[in-house]
Amino acid sequence: MLTWLAIGTLYFPKPSAICGFLFEFGRILYSIGYLKNPNKRVIGAIISDIGLFGAFIISAISVYNASKYLTPGNDKIYLIE
Repeated sequence: MLTWLAIGTLYFPKPSAICGFLFEFGRILYSIGYLKNPNKRVIGAIISDIGLFGAFIISAISVYNASKYLTPGNDKIYLIE
C-alpha cells in the first residue's frame, strides 16, 4: 500500500492522499467493528478495499505515464509533465 501511494504521488498527489485516508479510515472502522461484533467489520473492509484499489489504479497510471519518457530513442527524461 505504501509503495503504491509513493508511486501514485508522483503524478497524482491529491487522489493518492485521498486513497491513503480511505484505507486508514477503513482499517479503523474495521477494527472497531471487529471489537464490537465480528459481523460488523464488513463496512470497514469495503472502505479499506476502495482505498487500496484506488491506490493501485493511480500507481499503475503513474507508472504508465513515467514509462512514456523511458522509451528507446528518447534522449530527454522528464518525470513530471
